[in-house]
Amino acid sequence: MPFYLWRQGTQNQHEVGASRCIYSTWTPPGLQAALNEEHFVLGGVAVFERRIYWLTRRLNEIEQSYFPNRSESVEFHASVIRARREEPWTSMPRSQRQQVMDDVYSTIADENYPGLVAFAAAIHKPSLQHGERALSRAFEEVCRRFDLFLRRRFDEEDTQRGLVIMDACRIAEKEEFRALWTDYIGGGTRWGRFHNLTDIPFFADSCATRMLQLADFCSYAVYRRYESGDTSYLDKIIDRFDQTGGVIHGLFHLTANHRSCWCPACSSRRG
Repeated sequence: MPFYLWRQGTQNQHEVGASRCIYSTWTPPGLQAALNEEHFVLGGVAVFERRIYWLTRRLNEIEQSYFPNRSESVEFHASVIRARREEPWTSMPRSQRQQVMDDVYSTIADENYPGLVAFAAAIHKPSLQHGERALSRAFEEVCRRFDLFLRRRFDEEDTQRGLVIMDACRIAEKEEFRALWTDYIGGGTRWGRFHNLTDIPFFADSCATRMLQLADFCSYAVYRRYESGDTSYLDKIIDRFDQTGGVIHGLFHLTANHRSCWCPACSSRRG
C-alpha cells in the first residue's frame, strides 16, 4: 500500500524546505497467493520536496520514451509490469519490460542522500509472536524508522515533521491503519511515542502522484529479495536505504533466525 509522509521544517536560517516520504506495501494478487506468501513487506521512499518535480519529470520522460503516442498516462507498478497483468505491458516484449523496470530503479538509485531515502520492513510471518499481525508490525517498524530519521535531522538542526499519506485504492485496510495510528498517538508504540510525525493518515490515488509509484518499486524490490531470493532489484537501490556508520536503519527484517541471517538488514546490525 503506497503512502507518504510530508516532512516540513527549516533547512537553515535563510531557507525553509520540505520533503515527502512515500511508502508502499506489495501484496500478491488473489487470496490464495496471499495465504501462501511467507513475507509481508511495507516500504517506500522519502523524497526532498524540491526533488519531487524532477523525479516526476524523469518518470514522465520514461513513459514518453516507450509510449510516445499514448494519450492516457501510464502507471508504473513493478509487479504489474513484470507479470504482464494488463496493457500496455501485456503486449510488450519481456526484454523491453525489463528495461522499463531498470529505468525506474535507476531513477531511484541515481538520487543522493538525503534527497531520496528508502525505508522498508520485511516481516517473516511464521516468525511473528502469537497474535501479532504482519501489517501492524510492519507499519510500526517503518513509522518508527522514519521518525528516527527525522530525529537525526533535528539533531543536525533540520527540524521537520511527517504526515502519512496512503494509497486510496486499498479501501479494506484504511480503518485498520487509522486505528493503529490512533493507538500510537494515544498510547505510543513498543518503543515509546513518535516525536516527529503528526496528524492522521491521509489517502491518495497512486495515479495522481509518481512518488507513490516509486514507493511501489521500492517495496517490490524488498519483497522479491525476501520472498523469492531475487536480489537483482534490491541490489540496485540498497544504498538508498537510511544508514549511518555502515548500519542500515531503513531496512528491517523480522525473522527468528536473525543471528544467522546474512541479508543486508540483519548483517549490517551485527557489524
